Amino acid sequence: MSDDPILELPVFPLKNTALFPFLGMPLAASRPISIAAIESAVATEEKEILVFAQKDAAEQEPTKDGLFDVGTKAVIRRLAPVPSGGVQLFVQGTTRIRLGELTQEKPFLRAKYQPAPIALDVGADVEALEREVKALGAKVLALAQPQAEIDIAQLIGGKWKLIILQILIFQGTKRFNELRKMIEGVTQTMLTNQLRALERDGLVLRKVYAEVPPRVEYSPTRRALDLEEMFHAMHAWWVKGENDAITPNSR
Repeated sequence: MSDDPILELPVFPLKNTALFPFLGMPLAASRPISIAAIESAVATEEKEILVFAQKDAAEQEPTKDGLFDVGTKAVIRRLAPVPSGGVQLFVQGTTRIRLGELTQEKPFLRAKYQPAPIALDVGADVEALEREVKALGAKVLALAQPQAEIDIAQLIGGKWKLIILQILIFQGTKRFNELRKMIEGVTQTMLTNQLRALERDGLVLRKVYAEVPPRVEYSPTRRALDLEEMFHAMHAWWVKGENDAITPNSR
């Protein structure tokens, strides 16, 4: 048995993507079950919440069986209401965790959890998924720069590029100021440099409108949209790794 205590926090069910430790991610919530969980989390000093991806994005009120067992504990860094309803938030992943039993289902999910460190020896199946992730990333770079030596780590390396790409791929076109507000901690200079690098690599399209003041929008290219498949493969690798976790009772 693990020596880690069983802990308990509100659960935020996430559609179509996954949050990883040490990465920040802007999210939007409109479902009552999600908003109630967020409100419960921000009412505490730690502002911690459990983020688990849903197995079926169409399910509006998932139960434990509708969530993947592996998730991430996160801290809510920023929260703002949306005029049309719902909230936007920025979360920072902190720890890989395993889902325990639900202690509450209404008005939001609340669950027990345990830390679940990544295994050092992940096995052949996980290694195959890791190769798939790298192959998909290499495919994107090959499309963007057919004559270049492929280096997926350079292409999307660094937390800012990953965050920018996830926003544009999963949330669509954004203006510069929208991106800066959504990405906590990024400076104007850093955001400009990262967007230029992504544009240079053929992953981001920059469109300038002839208006006063000028309006600039950034969109994912068709090549960048291929990364959606890579993000899903990353999540599959993440979930598969639970079978070889270092801690026997970790997921």
